[in-house]
Amino acid sequence: MGIKVNDTARARQMQRNMNLNKLLLSKNFERLSSGLRINRASDDAAGLSISSRIDSQVRGIGQAMRNAGDGVSAAQTADAGLNSVTENLQRMRELAVQASNGTLTGSDRKAIQSEIDQLTDEIGSIGERTTFNGRKLIGGQADSFSLQVGANSNETVELPNADVRVNQLGSAPAVTSSSLGANGVQAGDLSINGVNIRATQAVDDQVSTVQSSGSAIAVAAAINDSTASTGVSAIVNETGTTGGQIAGGALDSQNQLVINGTAVTGLQVEAGDAGDSLISAINAQADLTGVTAQRDRAGGVALSAQDGRNIDIQATGNAEAITGLSTGTTQGTVTVRGDAQFDVAGADPSAAGLSAGTVGSTQATAVNAIDVTTQAGANDALETIDRALEQVTSQRSRFGATQNRLESTINNLSNTSQNLQESNSRIRDADFAKEASELLRRQILEQAQISILGQSNKLSKQSAIKLLGGA
Repeated sequence: MGIKVNDTARARQMQRNMNLNKLLLSKNFERLSSGLRINRASDDAAGLSISSRIDSQVRGIGQAMRNAGDGVSAAQTADAGLNSVTENLQRMRELAVQASNGTLTGSDRKAIQSEIDQLTDEIGSIGERTTFNGRKLIGGQADSFSLQVGANSNETVELPNADVRVNQLGSAPAVTSSSLGANGVQAGDLSINGVNIRATQAVDDQVSTVQSSGSAIAVAAAINDSTASTGVSAIVNETGTTGGQIAGGALDSQNQLVINGTAVTGLQVEAGDAGDSLISAINAQADLTGVTAQRDRAGGVALSAQDGRNIDIQATGNAEAITGLSTGTTQGTVTVRGDAQFDVAGADPSAAGLSAGTVGSTQATAVNAIDVTTQAGANDALETIDRALEQVTSQRSRFGATQNRLESTINNLSNTSQNLQESNSRIRDADFAKEASELLRRQILEQAQISILGQSNKLSKQSAIKLLGGA
């Protein structure tokens, strides 16, 4: 092997190794100082791309968790408002039960009505005041609003709405029939929500003495037989009829008043029934007829059957003029109700006193229409309040279910975020043990390279000088 003093190939090779080692050493320092394995795209292009997407997901999930937390707060606020509404409704129900008692006077019921009116106004105020970030939660806003609970588009949860407006709360789709067909409902005459209602039968009404298959009791029985399929039920309303001017006279074997097959006879009726003898005689037979009498505002006799049976009047001789009551049969009416709007159809729905079409909610059955100044009104109020309580309870259950879902969502997002952060750490973070070991190795190499480079140059020159000296 020749000895050359101008050839520095080995020196250049060692210099390249030293430069490479310095580059790697600087990266070691950079990774240890930043704590990251990837500080720029050149460190790991694919890893940086994956890490950036994961970082976007983690940050998005963090905000989604905060959004879900806001949803939980909103649901809790709504539930607290609905709880206050429930407390007011419970007090109203207590008052309605009190007003239903027959021992109360008209002034007593007016006092109760005053408190009910105040409670009704407070329920309306609660609906207006229960808000979250300026948005009404239970005041009857048109739509629910969605919560973004994910890092990606369309990952939402709907926060339900509620409606405690007093002109809606307690309301129900309802329609009261007009006059019923004397022969009742025949097969195919009536359908509700697409379900055919069976024909009425005489056995449906065990109390009416005539036209029992066409009574309100029979019609309600036929409708209620299909309630499980239609979601609609019927209640029988009180039957009533009013007579005209009472001329007065003797009710005897020649002049008989027969109500539901029972004769009212053997008495002298004064003009205008001044002594209430007619009214008293009719009421004395109420256990047999199911009909009671009272004076109406015009001075005539008003007959009523609370159970909705037909009221059949037959008058012989001059009984019509004597009593002011006309021969004929009066049928009751039915009120048909559902939890949601329902459709009435059929070949002849008028046989049930109904018209074809869609029946929606009516404000006449809402909380703000409660009137307990009469005993009958107090009884109706109980039905309205019970519906209102059921509606509020249903709304609270929806908010509670949504709150549980959001809390579960937050828990799931937290787990997902933790796993993604751990994954991102494995991709992007520096391994300190490895980097410290590499740093030490490269520092030793750098020192060795400097020493060897110096020795290499020195040895070449010394060898050449020795050869020259030996000559």
